[in-house]
Amino acid sequence: MRRRWTLVALGAAALLSAAVLYIGRYERVPPVDSQAPLHYFIARGQFAPDELRCDFTLGLDRRRLHDVWSLPLQPCRLGHGWSVPTTRGVMAYAKRAEVEFFVDHTDWTYVFLRVKAVSHPTEDRVQKISTRLNDQRISTVEVPRGWRTVAIEIPPEKLRRGLNTFSFSFAYRAASTTSQSSRTHNRFAIRLREIALAMAPPPRGPLAEVRRRFARSAPHPSSPRSPQVFNRKSGRFVVPTAGTLVMPMDLPTTADRVEFSVEGPESRDRGRSRLAVSVHGLADGASYSQELAIAEESADRVDSARRYRIPVDRFAGQPAVLSFELRLTPEDGPFEISVPRLIERPSPTDDGFKSRRGAGASVRPDIVLITLDAARPDHFSCYGYERLTTPNIDRLAESSLVFTNVFALVPNTHRSVPTMVTGLSFLNHGVIEEESVLGQSATTLAEYLRDAGYRTACFTATPNNSRSIGTEQGYDEFHELWTEVPRAISRTPDYLAARAVGWIDAHDDSRPLHLQLHFVPPHAPYDPATEFDLFTDGAYDGALNGVPKTLQAIDKGNLTATDTDLAHIVSLYDA
Repeated sequence: MRRRWTLVALGAAALLSAAVLYIGRYERVPPVDSQAPLHYFIARGQFAPDELRCDFTLGLDRRRLHDVWSLPLQPCRLGHGWSVPTTRGVMAYAKRAEVEFFVDHTDWTYVFLRVKAVSHPTEDRVQKISTRLNDQRISTVEVPRGWRTVAIEIPPEKLRRGLNTFSFSFAYRAASTTSQSSRTHNRFAIRLREIALAMAPPPRGPLAEVRRRFARSAPHPSSPRSPQVFNRKSGRFVVPTAGTLVMPMDLPTTADRVEFSVEGPESRDRGRSRLAVSVHGLADGASYSQELAIAEESADRVDSARRYRIPVDRFAGQPAVLSFELRLTPEDGPFEISVPRLIERPSPTDDGFKSRRGAGASVRPDIVLITLDAARPDHFSCYGYERLTTPNIDRLAESSLVFTNVFALVPNTHRSVPTMVTGLSFLNHGVIEEESVLGQSATTLAEYLRDAGYRTACFTATPNNSRSIGTEQGYDEFHELWTEVPRAISRTPDYLAARAVGWIDAHDDSRPLHLQLHFVPPHAPYDPATEFDLFTDGAYDGALNGVPKTLQAIDKGNLTATDTDLAHIVSLYDA
């Protein structure tokens, strides 16, 4: 999308309210604070010299999913087509699934998968994986139905330094017999526990030995722990040994340079230590590298504090990975590296809020109001819930203003939505009974913003936010999705999101945008798709489920539920 978003997102509830407000705006030089930025440090020698592994099982000690699975917290990340990681690995649900590897050299000759195929109803059907590396086909291999290690040879000169994409296409997809969900229309191809790059013969020994070494960690391999290098007290990276520090950066369209400093003990001879800095664009695959002599004069040095500025303008407007490869002699170190600070290009009209949309127009943020119906804050992991229920919202919350005291005045969507869009109590806006309608005397957020020059639109999947109760006031366009497609389809988040994205792509950037998106989940029925059914106990043999009829019967005391029954229903809600 061409639009540069400044996003204000509010997740509101109908039962109990959960809100996250995100004002995602780059400052001229963002401040460094004591919160660890997303990063991953690979110490030299941390991995065996002939292998580089990624573990796709969610260990019991990994409480926060995005702390493990976000690039580049391992040398690779899951791309399109995979389910959420669990203790049993990830499942490929798309016809084509991707894994992206970040490498600093290209000597790897094999990629190994710890994998098994999902059984096909036709017993003699054999699963096959066709593999492409950076969009070039390299191999097709058969996958057994039991856990095996599959080796795929990497042709010479196919890997590139930086980001590489392995794409896996499958002969078939079938319903998983191990699924804990009642939904059987989800189809999968394989289950993957671990992937590794390895150096096979020559000269490292026979392929069979590499295969055996890779398989020793089965059934639940464990990746080596990364040394902790971020010092929260100083807000700097303290690198005690040679290795590579990598971190992602989401660069705005005005990105120009990143600035950082390197410090070491004054008594050490830093002349022999070197720092190689690289930037890799994740959208276009471009890369930039520069080697810095830490103790010597450099054109990029800013002052005696050994501060450096690296150009990133060619990567502007895309996500990128910044990597620092520190080569220390045994007697050197530790060295400290400051958190990189983004420096943007000054705008020719940058005296306050001058226009980037057009001459004379104000630059105002696009404002997006996102409602998750019936979302309880005490079941969001970013609000302290012990289960990892909201990894993407958690990631948003880390760079956002998060409100901890937000309340619904009444546990009912029909009455809460008018309160949310007017700021008035239901006693003031008048929507009290089921047949009540928001009066024209109430002024909505959309009306204020439309009067201020905003383009306004709403996509809602629930009649509790509809013209019938008057909440369309102030919107240029008000889309009631259940009038477009069958109700079951309109309630799915994918449908609403696709409609909104399509609408955004079809409109120009001449005016700032206010968009409201009202999703129905996690409102009942609690019927998670297989790839999200992470918390239910497969041994549960009770008759209760998360449909509204069951929930209402329990609530009214007409149905007795055991602790096991209630735990099962809560697990469905969490999923």
